[in-house]
Amino acid sequence: MFAPLRALGAALDCADWPLQDQLNAIASANAVVSGGGQPLRFASLSGQPAPAAADYELRTHDEGVVPMRDANWHDFFNAATWLVFPRSKAAVNRAHVEALCVQRSAERTVRSRKRDALTLFDESGVLVLSHSRAVLAGIRDFAWKRVFWEERDSLLATTRFVMFGHALYEKALLPYVGMTGHALLLEVPDNGDMQGTSAAVAEADAAAAHALIERVTHPHDLSPLPVLGVPGWWDGNRCAAFYDNAAYFRAGRREKQSTQNQAGCGAAAG
Repeated sequence: MFAPLRALGAALDCADWPLQDQLNAIASANAVVSGGGQPLRFASLSGQPAPAAADYELRTHDEGVVPMRDANWHDFFNAATWLVFPRSKAAVNRAHVEALCVQRSAERTVRSRKRDALTLFDESGVLVLSHSRAVLAGIRDFAWKRVFWEERDSLLATTRFVMFGHALYEKALLPYVGMTGHALLLEVPDNGDMQGTSAAVAEADAAAAHALIERVTHPHDLSPLPVLGVPGWWDGNRCAAFYDNAAYFRAGRREKQSTQNQAGCGAAAG
């Protein structure tokens, strides 16, 4: 699950929590920018309360400042994903601000479903990149045992799972049955075996950044994913019986006039 962060972990020289200066040096060296194109920097909250979501997104967008609580896993993983997935994080930040501006210009107090979807992905997103339409369809249709077990060899040969959401990384420190992500399903060309490589992570970042702008407008555009079913992510999934846990690997409910990604999204949320 932590494979995308390995290169960053190797670059951090710390015996305890990394300092903002270390993170900022990496951001500067890699020219990481906010959704508004401002050089990104991480700033300690120094015991102050975290800003409201709208203020947080606006400040990051306009000033490039990402507030962080000290010695806090949630905020550390948020910073880590900015450094590992800079294009996608900038796309999320930019889309949040654009949606917020539309909301305020229309004098609406309720945040849009697009912002809900962006937050869901930012917190709990998983990228699923596959050159098999059958695999992607199986995940959309909640065919968990078939995809993860019965056709496991095909899954491993065609599909990469990349954890994105910083809250999901925090949960992965102490994983539990019921842990669920929200997947952005992307059909990609067959680029050979890049599983876990830096090139694979960069490809995932580029593909996700484009899809987040073009395709994600509603939470139903994301597919619930029981992440402990992903081969290699949990020792317990090395036997078929694991996938018989119907409380975790739930069946989807199809709604009338649903789109391909709307099928039963509420039913599988762990």
